[in-house]
Amino acid sequence: AHRAPVADGLLPAADGGDLRPARLHHRHLGRRLREAADGAAAIITPLSFLGGSFYSLSMLPPFWRTLTMFNPLVYLISAFRWAFFDIADVPVGISLLATLAFLVVCLAIGGWIFRTGYRLKT
Repeated sequence: AHRAPVADGLLPAADGGDLRPARLHHRHLGRRLREAADGAAAIITPLSFLGGSFYSLSMLPPFWRTLTMFNPLVYLISAFRWAFFDIADVPVGISLLATLAFLVVCLAIGGWIFRTGYRLKT
């Protein structure tokens, strides 16, 4: 079990009450945030490795090149590559449109989650 530091017991609480409920809440919140970060990393890491960040898409066989074009990070990475090196695997206009389309989809999903309260505990 987690024990509070000795000095923590000597500090007065702002409301004069017990801080244990706040500690339990923060411990639970921290665990949930770590789980969310692990889930995001499990999605972002493969997408970034398969998004052409370490190689040019022209090096891929046709099947994998076609499959890679469904990865939204390809367009973002291609736009960054064009901005820095004036070389792009995907035309810049298409990269910008695809990135904006992905942004709109993510904002729509986020808006729906907030509007409906999806997976909110009461």
